[in-house]
Amino acid sequence: MQANRRRVTTRRARQTLVWVHVLSSVSWMSQALALFVLLSDRTAASSAAAHLLDTTVLVLSANTSAMTGFLLAATTTWGFFLHWWVLVKFVITVGQLVVGIVILSPNLNAAGAQPHPMLVAGTVVMASLIAVQALLSITKPWGRVPGRPGKPAPTADAVVIAAPIAVLADIGIFLVIGQPIPACSFVVLIAGLVTRRAGRPGRRLPVAA
Repeated sequence: MQANRRRVTTRRARQTLVWVHVLSSVSWMSQALALFVLLSDRTAASSAAAHLLDTTVLVLSANTSAMTGFLLAATTTWGFFLHWWVLVKFVITVGQLVVGIVILSPNLNAAGAQPHPMLVAGTVVMASLIAVQALLSITKPWGRVPGRPGKPAPTADAVVIAAPIAVLADIGIFLVIGQPIPACSFVVLIAGLVTRRAGRPGRRLPVAA
């Protein structure tokens, strides 16, 4: 009975993680499109609204989407580098975060009422790449990465259960301090990778990330 209850809890935890991942990804894409509309208006009020959107809803959505995606890869048999579609999603996500943090956000802050056309185009590219990632999640193309092992070791159930809790805790931290610091998610991610490498027992959940 206790084992069955734990399996149900683990499954629900993973379903919650998938749900948060989908919601945050859709929000990330919609906020990128909203930035495009605001920056295209070329007024001081629109630029101010774009800056507010970027530093609140968009940055929270982007970080939540990325961390939930990483946690799903770390707690399922898909892994990070076993399948081409997951690997491509991982590279796109990391690239979007780096470009957003290093290039887009600083230039948006300094844009004023006349944002550079490349900045406007960047918001469309960001939204388009998120749409591509959604397509990859559905179609799962290209097969396995050559030379990679058949299946990763299972992740401990406790890590799977902790994953959505950590994500929600990080969202709470952002709401309090106004800065995206995914510390809780990062700790659980490391725990998932460590327990997987150690081959500790856990429930394998081979559903798509």
